[in-house]
Amino acid sequence: MRRIGISVVMVAVALTAGAATARSGSASKLWVEGYGCWNTYSMTDVNRQISEVNRDLSDASRSIRLDKIRNGSGLGIRAGTDLSRVVLGVGYERYFAASEAGDARGTPQLKVPANAFYGLAEVKPPGSRLAGVRLGMAVGVVVLAPVSRVVEASPYAPPQELTGTGPLFEIYATGEWWATPQLALIGSAGYRVAKVDKPEIREMLVSDLAVDYGGLQVHAGLKAALFK
Repeated sequence: MRRIGISVVMVAVALTAGAATARSGSASKLWVEGYGCWNTYSMTDVNRQISEVNRDLSDASRSIRLDKIRNGSGLGIRAGTDLSRVVLGVGYERYFAASEAGDARGTPQLKVPANAFYGLAEVKPPGSRLAGVRLGMAVGVVVLAPVSRVVEASPYAPPQELTGTGPLFEIYATGEWWATPQLALIGSAGYRVAKVDKPEIREMLVSDLAVDYGGLQVHAGLKAALFK
């Protein structure tokens, strides 16, 4: 799956570079953008585990509780080229997803951040008179970050690191508003499918724990035109 994701990004890079070369910089516009985002997550298996740990904490007479992971923030960066009615590019996004609570006896926690790598394509809707408004699709891969941890109720239990990779697919609507010829505000909203099925702990499959980042997404940030 990791190879598939890398291949998708490489193809998108090639398309972007080829398109930019073909247009010789006249009609094409190279750009880079950075954004913050807010995401909802479909963490069914993860939240079930949190409920089990909360029961263990209650049985151990501990008053702390872990909140379920239903949403979280993120940061991302994209680069690409505008080709009249079509936009091609590549992107990276970091998902922050965690739950933790502490007392004098320790800090149970579950941290499942991830890195997403993807290629994207956007088109202006036929008949649309709104400049800068497009419909987009992204395809790539989501990879559990090295700091991912399995929740532990006992303060003496060593943390367990999760690893794994899964497919990513997004559909969204986006818009941009140019404040200057070189700088624009951007915003988008859409839906993401991204899940790591059967992650591993020390190369052993965890068959009953899928880490699901699927859900609604909202992005806002800045876009800079290059060589314009």
